[in-house]
Amino acid sequence: QGSQLAWGAVAAGSVQLRSAMWFVPSREMEGTLIGYLGTIFTVLYFLSPVTTCFTIYKHRDVQKFSSVPFVVGVMNSSLWVYYCGITMQETTQNLMPNILVNGLGCVLFTAYIAIFLVYASRKIVVIRQLAICGSAVALAVFLLEFTSPHLNLTFHWGGESVPLKSSLCGVFIDLVNVALYGSPLAVISTVIQSRSTQYMPWQISLLVFIVTCLWSIQGLLLDNIAIWLPNILGVLLGVLQLTLVIIFRDARSPDQATVQSGSSVAPLCDSNDEAQSAPLV
Repeated sequence: QGSQLAWGAVAAGSVQLRSAMWFVPSREMEGTLIGYLGTIFTVLYFLSPVTTCFTIYKHRDVQKFSSVPFVVGVMNSSLWVYYCGITMQETTQNLMPNILVNGLGCVLFTAYIAIFLVYASRKIVVIRQLAICGSAVALAVFLLEFTSPHLNLTFHWGGESVPLKSSLCGVFIDLVNVALYGSPLAVISTVIQSRSTQYMPWQISLLVFIVTCLWSIQGLLLDNIAIWLPNILGVLLGVLQLTLVIIFRDARSPDQATVQSGSSVAPLCDSNDEAQSAPLV
């Protein structure tokens, strides 16, 4: 009887162990949770240009602000929505957080562009920018949809199960995102030359670091290089920005203070260019 009780206790322990193991999240589940956490911070990131739009509304003029970051933001977010959609159709990767945040990004960027269309003196410039970026997205989707099925290639970018169309789309988006790092790098160059962080708000730099860290973790958990590669570069960029903020946080010449107090356009433009140009998800 004692032996039976012992074996019963072992069996009960095994059942409890299996039950406990059932609650251990998989890498895919962890990636999804990190993705939703990244969505929260990314929405805050996407809301950073609200101050710019408020300034435009208050002055009833776009002044020297540029609509390019917002137009490019629509293009970038649209491509990410397309990539995540076609990838989820063919794989088990859960990219719903990426679709959600980029869909919301498209809506917000479109709203920002609407402000420019209302108050820009040369509306044709904004319309031309929209036409160029819209044509680029349409052409990319057309080529991927009608060309990739006829290509006899074995190429996977983002996972062994990712089909050719998604892989080619992932490479294209990564190239676009790497190119978009030109704007924040230009801001960093300005900070180093002026030895002042007035053109690089620490709040935006910290948000860049947090957001790219979260999406990098998601990409690594899903083993999707298309997601983690551009965001890893963003993490390095964020570290560099925060380092410069620490080094030059108290450095400001009288001339620079005069420039800042005389016009809020330059800092806002630079900070928003940085925010909208950095690749995210």
